[in-house]
Amino acid sequence: MAKRVSKKVTDAKSSAHGSSPGQENDKGIEEQILFFYYSYLKPYGKYVLYSVIIVLLAGGGVSFAIAAQKAEMAKAFDKLAESDSTKELQEIADKHSGSAVGALAAFRVARQVYEDGEYTESAEKFKKFVESYPGHELVPKAKVGRAYALEGAGRLQQAQDVFAEAGNSEQIAEQIRADALIGAARCAKERGEQDKAREFYRSAKSVTDAEMYVKRAESALSRLAEAADTEQASAENGSVSQGEGKASPADKESEGTGAAGAPE
Repeated sequence: MAKRVSKKVTDAKSSAHGSSPGQENDKGIEEQILFFYYSYLKPYGKYVLYSVIIVLLAGGGVSFAIAAQKAEMAKAFDKLAESDSTKELQEIADKHSGSAVGALAAFRVARQVYEDGEYTESAEKFKKFVESYPGHELVPKAKVGRAYALEGAGRLQQAQDVFAEAGNSEQIAEQIRADALIGAARCAKERGEQDKAREFYRSAKSVTDAEMYVKRAESALSRLAEAADTEQASAENGSVSQGEGKASPADKESEGTGAAGAPE
């Protein structure tokens, strides 16, 4: 083959004698084309073609895989929208763990368990959500949801701490912060820490202008003041009433505790 290429190149050079400069340039280009063809394209052309085909097939395979994954996620979101039971939601959360649909399913499981009155389990599921999806937009609500669950389980000191942590975080939306601070105040009042409760209620008023939360805090502060006045008057009369200064069921309801107060 080398002799054939050499002969063609030699023939090309021979035919170039006596030609014009333009013709000599044309012959030079022809020689380069012939050299490339016989040296590379002809013996290796099929391998180049195979490589191109492989690349195209691989690219098509990746596109197909992406399309299939998107279709599966769409089906998962549809199933999530139709699911109401804790079991179904948990199955979606487990199957699609680490994905957007998995995160939403996990959050809904925690809320559903809370609404079912399983407060300790709900607290654990909210905690797991925060750990599994630390950058998710629902993390602030999950933190407050965990605090509500702890409060429901009667773990008031822990609930107060979790509420306070969320309420004092400037990275959380102001209304969620206000709700958390009111929760912390409620727990403090239940634990007999009236001064601490007042501090939390005032903080709740300071972090938001939302009328609902401001009114809740102001109403709670008024009840604390009335309870303190009643207790003082009773003390002066020598007949301190047992249990004064603590929250009544009506107080707790007006402050948004329970399922109504849990984050959406």
